[in-house]
Amino acid sequence: MAERQRPYQNPKVYAESSDISLEYSWSASVQLAGSLWGRSEDTFAIAFSEIIPSDDYKETNNLKATSEKHLEVYYSSKVNEHLTISPDLQVIWNPYGKDVINGNDTIVVGGLRAQVDF
Repeated sequence: MAERQRPYQNPKVYAESSDISLEYSWSASVQLAGSLWGRSEDTFAIAFSEIIPSDDYKETNNLKATSEKHLEVYYSSKVNEHLTISPDLQVIWNPYGKDVINGNDTIVVGGLRAQVDF
């Protein structure tokens, strides 16, 4: 039987060629069917996650290494029999734990996906 992987990394180790060390992460999401508001083929979803660096990493590298947080919201709407569109919004707070030179405090990305079925 294969060993089950857990969302944990040794706090004294970080990925080779990387300045990021993850100790813990968590996420939660909710997806609602459009039938709740009379649009049975639509979907609304929201998700939140957090990446938490280790204390050992912060001390070793003398970095701020704050928690990086992510939020994603999307709505998938069936326009007709052949076309579905899905607007999406993603927000990242404290990218790279606020340790990127000239980096942003918050990153916001919007998107729009179209799916055509034949």
